[in-house]
Amino acid sequence: MKKILLWVLAGAMMLSLAACGKSETAKAVDDQIAAIGEVTLESEAAISEAEAAVDALTDEDRKQLDNVDKLEQARADYEALVLAGKVSEVEDAIAAIGTVTLESADAITSARSLYDGSEADVQSAVSNLGDLEAAEAALSDLRVAETVSLIDAIGTVTLENAAAVDAAQASYDSLSEADAAKVTNADVLTAAADQLKALKQEQAQALL
Repeated sequence: MKKILLWVLAGAMMLSLAACGKSETAKAVDDQIAAIGEVTLESEAAISEAEAAVDALTDEDRKQLDNVDKLEQARADYEALVLAGKVSEVEDAIAAIGTVTLESADAITSARSLYDGSEADVQSAVSNLGDLEAAEAALSDLRVAETVSLIDAIGTVTLENAAAVDAAQASYDSLSEADAAKVTNADVLTAAADQLKALKQEQAQALL
């Protein structure tokens, strides 16, 4: 009776060990996950390959894995690095604007396009959006001020200073609708353009 009990216990232990033992396939995938190591921006291929290997396992083998959590963390760490890189790219473009001048238009436009073209999670993580908005406002003020100054410089309208009228008109026409509304002497430009047109018509008639 005692021998029978021992055999039963031994059999039960063997079955238990067999049930708990990890298959070679599961072990190989666990090793593949462990081999990912420290996650960098170059880790995407290794992570994807490990994910594919996990997906290819049978349900039984998948239950035997010890490193599934490590794989999920690796994916999360990689995505965080990608996000940080995109955020840094936008922030660097904004920081590169520097002191705003009339020549800053391209840098400001580039930074705005980069920000607007980014995903929502990137936009929400950008820390210096306020600097971009301030740069846009500063550029707007400079453009308006330049146009006002060019209009003031017209003076008495003659055929000889037609270039001054044209320059002021070109500056005004390049403004956005919102900026054009800020030009306090726009009526002076309108009057000057009308006067110049009349002078040119008189000259044409005289030549005829």
